[in-house]
Amino acid sequence: MAAIREYMLSRPPWSEWRTLIEIEADLGFPQASISAQLRHLRKERFGSYCMEKRRRGAHRGTWEYRVLPPPPPGQVEMFQEAVSLEP
Repeated sequence: MAAIREYMLSRPPWSEWRTLIEIEADLGFPQASISAQLRHLRKERFGSYCMEKRRRGAHRGTWEYRVLPPPPPGQVEMFQEAVSLEP
């Protein structure tokens, strides 16, 4: 997991979009393992990283991912309060 986290956060501009195939080619881990580790990074006990995914261009079956650092403490709570105050 540490190798995938460092890889996803290492290249400027920060956290480029990458497919599982690209990550596999660079790191050598199987795609299923990469996908699982990316999901784990979202969990609080593994750092609460922000993991985003989207479809890549015309390749409707291809997903790409990026990992962003977790929000600073208090930011999530501020967002939740703002949402609850909206009419």
